[in-house]
Amino acid sequence: METKVYNSVKVITLILFIIFITMFFASFTGYYDYENKKQAIMTEEKIKQFEQDVKNGVNLDLTNYIDKPKNNYNSFLAKVGSKTSKFISNTVSSSVSNFFGFLIKFVDQK
Repeated sequence: METKVYNSVKVITLILFIIFITMFFASFTGYYDYENKKQAIMTEEKIKQFEQDVKNGVNLDLTNYIDKPKNNYNSFLAKVGSKTSKFISNTVSSSVSNFFGFLIKFVDQK
């Protein structure tokens, strides 16, 4: 039994270390700064376009100036995470409802 626990601890520690190293190098290489800078440039371009449209008297529509992120959440891990989250939410919600239902019945009996 101890070897299984010991092996589990080793695996979890190794996974956490790999995640840490990955995040460290992503930060160190400037990946996050690059993504934020790219988003800022896009925002500046939209502001300039808005100002130009105001000067030209174009009919303004908010959807022309806001970029909605196009995230794809169709991966296996995203689906598993979504299903797990819904299961936990439903379980907690029903548990709380049942608990308060029990308390209401208990108080009404007196």
